[in-house]
Amino acid sequence: MRQPDDSPGTHAGSAAIAVIDIAPYLEESPGSAVKIAAEVRAACETFGMFGIVGHGVPDDAIADVERVSRAFFDLPVEEKMSYAPRSRLDYVGYYGMQSLAAAVTIGEATPKDLFEVFSCGPYDDIRAPGDGEVMLFARNIWPRRPPELRTVWLRYYRQMEQLSKVLLRIFAVALDLGESWFQDRVGNHLSELIVNHYPPQTVPPLPGQVRQGAHTDFGTLTILRSSDGVPGLQIQPEASAEVWLDVPHVPDGFVVNVSDLMTHWTNGLWVSPLHRVSNPPAEYATRHRMTIPFFHNPAADAVIAPAPTTVTSQRPARFAPVRAGDWIGEKLGKKPRSTSR
Repeated sequence: MRQPDDSPGTHAGSAAIAVIDIAPYLEESPGSAVKIAAEVRAACETFGMFGIVGHGVPDDAIADVERVSRAFFDLPVEEKMSYAPRSRLDYVGYYGMQSLAAAVTIGEATPKDLFEVFSCGPYDDIRAPGDGEVMLFARNIWPRRPPELRTVWLRYYRQMEQLSKVLLRIFAVALDLGESWFQDRVGNHLSELIVNHYPPQTVPPLPGQVRQGAHTDFGTLTILRSSDGVPGLQIQPEASAEVWLDVPHVPDGFVVNVSDLMTHWTNGLWVSPLHRVSNPPAEYATRHRMTIPFFHNPAADAVIAPAPTTVTSQRPARFAPVRAGDWIGEKLGKKPRSTSR
């Protein structure tokens, strides 16, 4: 088993991720789709991560979700804990400091992570679960304070839902598939919106303890907003097993990364990057850090198999078909409904 790196703020250099302006695609500029798709494909085949600007998400939607989320985390711990889920496996509501250990999803045993979380999923406010549907998340839990949090979060969720559709269209063009190929197959998506809060680190961490342990994301893609410029996000390139690279801040945009099921869909051509949040260097140890990831997940019964353009006689299918709910559920610690077939 790989030993966790608990060094505070490992700086092995920066990941030279591409920052791609997708505004021409949204504006349907001639030739933009092919050009932007080519840039995205190159990024997904290297780091599996890239920045986007020109994304069309309103500034006030971003500012509002950051504002209300900060206000929630400023509440007393006892009040926040009243919004904890009934089960650790519900993955909605509030999870306090040192409640989770992300590295367990890749088989590592580490101390619990140094962050707190508030989360919402698709059920009740986005849509009702269908008959017989495998529910990966419980019904949402909304705090009473700040009073506008629910409205603001749902607006932002919808913005991320639309941006995910744009990215899935670009992904399809990048793989020489029909533009709607992924969107036609994700079904009634089960996406999750989270805010991660990393308080100032005034006490030395335990051996092997970091702000968030090493992991990959489970679904289709992740859209991450980070506006405060406090460093921490790092990725580990596939070819560099013991090297962590800092992910540069994208001030006016988002960081997008490939997730596990997109790696399955692309027959391993696109990388679902191993990433973590490191302990802060001394100059940032007294500052708060907050990030807002949107995890796009297919419907539980969506069957994920390598796309036809990614399979050749020289590169046969590397992954058996898998139900999205089985894959994600197992990663979340839930018993899968069925085996891959």
